[in-house]
Amino acid sequence: MRLVLVLLLCLVVSLPGIKQLPADGHEVLVLGSVQEMAANGDWVVPYFNGEPRLNKPPLNYWATGLLAWGSGSLPVVLPWHGRLVSVFAALLLVAFTYLWGGRITSPRTAQIAAAMMAVSAGVFSYAHDARPEMLYACLCAVAYLGFGVTLLEKHRPATPGRVYCCWALLGLATLTKGPQIPLLLLLALALFVLFSARARERWSRLHPISGFLLMAGVIAPWAIALNAAVDSTMLQHSQLGGALLIPELSNLADPYYLYRPLQLVLPWWIAPLALFLLDEQRDLPRHCAFYLLVSICVAAIGLSFGTQQRFFYMLPYLPMLFLLSAIGIERLQRSKIGRALLYFQMLTIFGVLAWLCYEARTVREMLAAALVLLAVAISRRYFRLPQHMPTTIVASCSIAALIFGLFGPSDAFWSDDRRHKYQFGSGVIGRLDAGRPIYAWVTNPNVYVYYARRRIPQIQELARFHIDHDQEVLVISPATRVADLKPYFSITTVGAMPRDAPDRDVVLAVRHR
Repeated sequence: MRLVLVLLLCLVVSLPGIKQLPADGHEVLVLGSVQEMAANGDWVVPYFNGEPRLNKPPLNYWATGLLAWGSGSLPVVLPWHGRLVSVFAALLLVAFTYLWGGRITSPRTAQIAAAMMAVSAGVFSYAHDARPEMLYACLCAVAYLGFGVTLLEKHRPATPGRVYCCWALLGLATLTKGPQIPLLLLLALALFVLFSARARERWSRLHPISGFLLMAGVIAPWAIALNAAVDSTMLQHSQLGGALLIPELSNLADPYYLYRPLQLVLPWWIAPLALFLLDEQRDLPRHCAFYLLVSICVAAIGLSFGTQQRFFYMLPYLPMLFLLSAIGIERLQRSKIGRALLYFQMLTIFGVLAWLCYEARTVREMLAAALVLLAVAISRRYFRLPQHMPTTIVASCSIAALIFGLFGPSDAFWSDDRRHKYQFGSGVIGRLDAGRPIYAWVTNPNVYVYYARRRIPQIQELARFHIDHDQEVLVISPATRVADLKPYFSITTVGAMPRDAPDRDVVLAVRHR
């Protein structure tokens, strides 16, 4: 019953707005690629804007295409098709944090961790995202938790079936976004086994040789097909060819991955504080804290060797972060100062809700806020929550779910830019004559490629404008760069974004003077 309630919290956070929210400039790369793969009939090589997009493996494309096919809309792919994949992944991530996290730590700790994670900014943001981040996080984290159950449980025999499932999940994760996090998790796993007692016996439980072969077997069919379909020179210099796996030492001294990923745990500002309250001897037998902590430390160091710094690369480590934080929160409950901090955490989240309701100035949100507090009071009495979970955490989770559920579809958490690009792309560019050539002048055409469902070459230099003297073409340009074209071409404005748009684009009819 409690798992069902936690999953309902996750749905309240994840589902609202997945249909209404316009796609952003990153999501359209997935959605548009699926459209072009379906149109080409080629599900091996991703294409976008008429060219191979050798950035990401295709598992997320396949899942999105399957949902679009199931809904009967393929080859048209809508934003909610991609986002629903992320919603399912978020539900699985929360469920396995509850189930397998409880077997690594304790059921009570896992309940707190799963509930907090279900209403975190990381789950909210990336469950509303068609990119592969949440699916990648789910596959990686569930595999690591499964390995943890195998290594740390003493009273149950190791299950080879579960171990091989975890190896297969790492293979699927590699097919989703690449081998970076799976390799870091395997390194953390090796370090844990190396520094623990009975290292040889623990390592044999993981069936490393056959497991790694299984992982490679999951990846191999697509990798072989890709190499046969794509020119080797093009593949070698792409992300799929390992361009991002080359270590870069310049970021190693930057503590970016020690602080910036904490954005994912908001509004739980108390979580980092709780991490410092761990006492393995008192709270965690069987080296549980070390198993969870070593994965985070290896990731923070390993990702610092990367050429890119992206805080969401740490999304697969949310279960580990929240399980450790939940242990600290249980310790906070034992002191008056700790309980006061938990009440202050609850009041902080309620303050955010009150501010958002005030900004919205509608009775609906204020009434909903009152109802959720009433529901918390009733549930506390009915479920006897103090025996299972701190009442302050239950109230905080409920209020945070209300915030994300009510205001998730609104502009409170999203920039206006995606709305303006959607209106311009679907309402203006999508209705232009498909027979007229169209180009993008020093502006990113990705969103327009998706909504117009046509190829839009990008031009960065005037010398690359090859227009016949009797030909008129369409050009999408930033409003601030139209003046660059006027000395050379005759220009007529066909459509434009509203004047208050932050990055205002216009579409022009252009011909030689």
